[in-house]
Amino acid sequence: MGLLLKDLTEGVLTLTLNRDEKRNSLNLELMSEIVDALREARDDKAVRVIVIKGNGKGFCSGADLGNLDEMRSSAIMIREHLSHYGDLLVELTDAGKPTIAAVHGFAIAGGLGFAVTADITFATESSFFWIPEITRGIWGMMITAPVARLIGTKKSLELMYSADKISAKEAERIGLINRVVPDDKLDEEVDKFAKQLAKRSPLAVKLGREGMYKCRDMEFYKSMDYLTDLVVLLNSSEDAHEGSVAFLEKREPVWKGR
Repeated sequence: MGLLLKDLTEGVLTLTLNRDEKRNSLNLELMSEIVDALREARDDKAVRVIVIKGNGKGFCSGADLGNLDEMRSSAIMIREHLSHYGDLLVELTDAGKPTIAAVHGFAIAGGLGFAVTADITFATESSFFWIPEITRGIWGMMITAPVARLIGTKKSLELMYSADKISAKEAERIGLINRVVPDDKLDEEVDKFAKQLAKRSPLAVKLGREGMYKCRDMEFYKSMDYLTDLVVLLNSSEDAHEGSVAFLEKREPVWKGR
């Protein structure tokens, strides 16, 4: 079996990290496979939603530290690894489809950054989140951007300074993740959410998601103009017309994605 398992069912593409013996740590090969899968999914009309999960004991433990000493002796190797990780977070953000991370066990360091960069993050009650880099004389530089966007500078610095593990409940409370579910209900709850989302207008989802991410980096008044353009575009679409007609006819809409 490969490092990344893929399954497409009812519009939901599930990508499963399959390195349980390495705690699903991210080496160059696995990161490249995930990036390729995300790029393919972006252009595949059959894919409506992307779910990312991990096999075995936990979601992802971050970077593969198997060759850490060699990496530290080579700035080129460090830059290559970080470049691949940066590409991973960028592709996840630019996926063009809703992304859902399903966390069980643990999400550590770069694995935490990966999990919370998804649009929606579910986690089991017993799972924990941890940014331990400072205890190893380094810093979680690459996850600073997604973490600080979600919970702000002060809370991010607290987590990174203290290197404390936090529970899924605490991660939910501070806004790092979306939902905490019972350990034995993770797959069921994620599947229910994903399949419901897969039934929505793909155009509305795409433009709404795009607007959400782009306007957060815009000056407020410019964002109003940008979002107005998206509203006009969406309301003149076939899907918007179909949604209105289906509502009046009391039937399920048949989306065209245009």
